[in-house]
Amino acid sequence: IYLLTHDNGGIPDADLIADVSARLNQKSFRPNTVFEVVVHPAIVAPVNVTAHLYLYPNTLVPADAGGALKAAFKTDQRLGFDLTDSYIKKHLQLPGVQKVVLTDWSDVNTDMTRALSLGDVIVTSEYLIS
Repeated sequence: IYLLTHDNGGIPDADLIADVSARLNQKSFRPNTVFEVVVHPAIVAPVNVTAHLYLYPNTLVPADAGGALKAAFKTDQRLGFDLTDSYIKKHLQLPGVQKVVLTDWSDVNTDMTRALSLGDVIVTSEYLIS
């Protein structure tokens, strides 16, 4: 089993791993066909995001668009969760934003032993000329 936490950047400490391992290996918990449950810390890989927002004329610059993305990702982060172009754009497409362009981006796929985290999130913007 790979363990991901909400603390310490997603990486569980040794005490938590030992506690979860002890609980999962209790004879009253695990099936008789399972001899031992081995608990590993999840591998957490940071991903940087650079985006440029094109705004409609006469709109306010979205307040902390990067923060909106980080908040959504914190809720959605889990093992095997891929970080895709469409996910990022969905959370940056705030009111007044006409288009979101990601710089040097390719989708990041993972598996059930790994989790992604957001590293640097850089968001710039400019108004479209009407």
